Amino acid sequence: MCFKLLRLRRALVLVGSTYLLLLSTPAFAAERVVLNYGVFRESLSVEELSTFAQTGELSRSLRVISCPPNYP
Repeated sequence: MCFKLLRLRRALVLVGSTYLLLLSTPAFAAERVVLNYGVFRESLSVEELSTFAQTGELSRSLRVISCPPNYP
């Protein structure tokens, strides 16, 4: 009896795994990131964020949301 249940479980796992691998849709990467804070909403491109991370250079959109240098 236990042997039949193990075979059935293996078969179900195999069928489920095959279904997930073959019939799942591909994922798409985000091109923009939207920041929401209360009424504030700003949309940034991933390219802008990448440039800032690599060079430290602020784009126009990032300058709008960044704090001034003398901000406490």
